[in-house]
Amino acid sequence: GSGGDSVIAQAERPDPETPPGQAPEEPRSRDDIDLLRIFGGPEVGERFTEETLVHRDATGALARLDTLPIEAALDLLDLDESTRANTDAVRAERARAWDDLFRNNIALILRAQSAAAAGDRDALAADLRDLAERAPELRDNAAYTRDLLAALPPADAAKAQSLAREYRAALLAELRARAGDDREALAALVTRERVEAFGRELRRAYERTLLADSAEFEALLETLDLTPEQQATVRRAVTDYAQKNILNTATPEDRAKLVQTLRETLTHSQWRTLLNQRFGANN
Repeated sequence: GSGGDSVIAQAERPDPETPPGQAPEEPRSRDDIDLLRIFGGPEVGERFTEETLVHRDATGALARLDTLPIEAALDLLDLDESTRANTDAVRAERARAWDDLFRNNIALILRAQSAAAAGDRDALAADLRDLAERAPELRDNAAYTRDLLAALPPADAAKAQSLAREYRAALLAELRARAGDDREALAALVTRERVEAFGRELRRAYERTLLADSAEFEALLETLDLTPEQQATVRRAVTDYAQKNILNTATPEDRAKLVQTLRETLTHSQWRTLLNQRFGANN
């Protein structure tokens, strides 16, 4: 249908002088796409040393990125201190916009987590689409990509575009192979990849926001009526993260690992209570 063709055409669009961001973004799970992983706890992202974003697992499937391709490309570049600071500033502004989306939509996010816990993929996808509609500027990565590239010297900008383009081409080729000649199926796969990408960005926002005030966060944990086993697991994970945070060595992967441990250790009710207490039950 025309809707499916439109989605595919957008994914296939070649890079103009103003760069990528229109192609399918960076899904990450290494097996078949699973929307339930968005709120079920991330794998810790890998940091590759080769100058390519295209890596494959033992089955030959494309290893999904944990960030946008353009961001992953920047992480591979050997930038001078000033240039890195400029790109970090652009990324920080973007992160603040995601954090605001999270803070302002806790009720909807809790609903999405309930859908994930119940195994209701359709409801989860619908909730994520609802969130995406509330932040159209965060769904369109083209302007953000242009801002990042504008902060780079021309040679580095070209290299970043090339790395991102190579990854997106590999992703689209994999989706085409999965869909065969069915363009509607291909459009559905592209759309699901984008929904997952949106969910991962949102997940990183709640990781950042949840752990923003360590003292307050630890105090909230004390109100959850944890079992002795839960207390031991949570205390060990929080202490490990807090030590790194004090030394200013905590990474996004450390933050993701802590949140994943909490999601796996707390009951769904305890997790909802934690979010409600942290951000306000009436949000």
